[in-house]
Amino acid sequence: MANYMFNKVILNTSKEKARDIRNKFYIKNEDTIDFDKLVKEPDYIKHKDPSLLTNEQLSWRNSNWGTKWLPWDIDWKDERSINLTTAWSPPLGFLKELSKTLESEDDSIIALWLCEFLEDGIFGAIIRNGVIVEELSKIEVRGDLSILLASEILNTKEEEIREHLFNSEADDINDLFQIIKEELDRDERSNLR
Repeated sequence: MANYMFNKVILNTSKEKARDIRNKFYIKNEDTIDFDKLVKEPDYIKHKDPSLLTNEQLSWRNSNWGTKWLPWDIDWKDERSINLTTAWSPPLGFLKELSKTLESEDDSIIALWLCEFLEDGIFGAIIRNGVIVEELSKIEVRGDLSILLASEILNTKEEEIREHLFNSEADDINDLFQIIKEELDRDERSNLR
C-alpha cells in the first residue's frame, strides 16, 4: 500500500462555485482542505487529545473521507484545478459529498491520482451528484501524454518523470483525455443553455 497519493482535482463547475468551494474548505495558514466542514467527523470517536487519532477515527475517516488525514501540499493551479497529497488513497468520500454541492446536476468533479510508485499507474474518476459515473482504469506511466499527466499531478517536470521511468514508449492515455474532454465539453454545452 502506498503511503502517499498525489491527486489532481478538477472542479467542472462555474468559476464562482469553484471560488466558493475554495473559500469554504481551504485553510490557507494550515495548507489543507478541511474535509470535516462537509463530512463531519463524530465527536464520540475523537481522542480527548486532538493531536492523537483513535483506531475508530482512522477507520471512520477512511470510510467517509477516503483517506486517514486531511490533505497537504495544496496547490491551486487555477480556480478550478487543485493538486493535493493524501495518505494511502484519494479522498473519494469527500469528493462524492462535494459533488453534491455543485450548482447543476451536469457539473462534476474529475479526480486523477497517482501513488508514490509511478509504476502503479494513473487512475481516476468522474463524480457527479455523489456518484462515480465513470472510472478511469489504470494507465501506465510510459508515453509522452501519460508522463505529461503524471507531471501535472505530481507538480513536477516531465524530465524528472522520464528519469525515474527510463522509458518513453507510446501508451493508451488518449482514452483518458477523450473521456475528460467529453466531460468538459458537456459542461460547456450545459453552461450555454
